[in-house]
Amino acid sequence: MTKYLIDSNALIESSHNYYRPLCFSKVWDEIAKNSNVYMIKQVYDELTGSNDFVSDFVKNNFEDRIVEVDENTVMRYADIQNWLVKSKFWTQAGYNLWSDNEKADPWLIAMAKANNYVVVSHERKKPMMSIVRPSSKEPKITTVAEYFDVKVITIYQMLEELNFKEA
Repeated sequence: MTKYLIDSNALIESSHNYYRPLCFSKVWDEIAKNSNVYMIKQVYDELTGSNDFVSDFVKNNFEDRIVEVDENTVMRYADIQNWLVKSKFWTQAGYNLWSDNEKADPWLIAMAKANNYVVVSHERKKPMMSIVRPSSKEPKITTVAEYFDVKVITIYQMLEELNFKEA
């Protein structure tokens, strides 16, 4: 069975724009009950720092589904950081946005690569990067994950793969 790692924006955007909790409670119940949906500590910390539906949802459903970092994940994280610099697709300012250990995105990709997870994110794919015009913006999960052969899907695709049906 496929294991999924959720990015913060998948839950935030879904709750605000697509699956409003009062109207789509069954979607949230499915995410809560499915034992193949996980998150990393950095995502958990990002989401539980506020006082809203997503924060309460994560506290109530994911505290025991935080995936612990292992040695293989640390090695993949180092690979990602090295590639970001060597690729020359980002300026130092762009790279710095992902070099903080608390930044969830590189850890999410590293964990997925190291432990065979599928990343669930609503980040949109950017056009091919260029070393001629490196970006000063932060790297995108989709761009980096593609290079490291990590599958990224939306929450809609995850629900389809889980055979979820809103009755």
